[in-house]
Amino acid sequence: WQYHVYQDDKELNTDILYSMGSKDLLAADYMYELMDAGVSSLKIEGRMKTEYYVASVVSAYRHLIDEIAENDGPLSPERLAYHKKEILRAENRQTTTAFYPGAAGLNTLIYHAYSDADVNHDFLAKVAGYDQDANVAYLETRNAFDVGEMLEVISPGKDKRTFKVEWIKDPKGEYLASSRRPMVVVQVPIPFEIGENDLVRRAR
Repeated sequence: WQYHVYQDDKELNTDILYSMGSKDLLAADYMYELMDAGVSSLKIEGRMKTEYYVASVVSAYRHLIDEIAENDGPLSPERLAYHKKEILRAENRQTTTAFYPGAAGLNTLIYHAYSDADVNHDFLAKVAGYDQDANVAYLETRNAFDVGEMLEVISPGKDKRTFKVEWIKDPKGEYLASSRRPMVVVQVPIPFEIGENDLVRRAR
């Protein structure tokens, strides 16, 4: 929304973009207690989020919940830290435990100039198809990437997998050094099978 703030008829706004709102909720530290209490349904905050954010967070929490269930008890600090790191790979702003540990304070809010410093991964493409015989993926691009980069694939029910971009072909079959146009389908070799609507990202 466009808004203006005044004090004594003087406008306080500046040209600096300012972010004001709540941080994203991070419940990983309390997941065992929630499950032990009998909670059987969890809602991921996905309103006004991208498909990449929702897919990444749901996948990370799914792995955390499954491991807690298999472990039949709390996870070790090392395993919990691993899952928290996976959840935060989708982070595009700071996180908070909010009211889980008790009363929430000012640290649950964002009140600073806008920055993308919290973003740690770039959403690059959605998988439009995969040729199993040729080991070639058809990627519907979202952001730029180059030959030689190491990228990650997010697939339902699987851990993240990495691959190196050996080459890129445009829709005409011509080789590219970089993919720069969004919303076009390019070909990229991926040495393992992936599925339609899987997502491709890059760590910053």
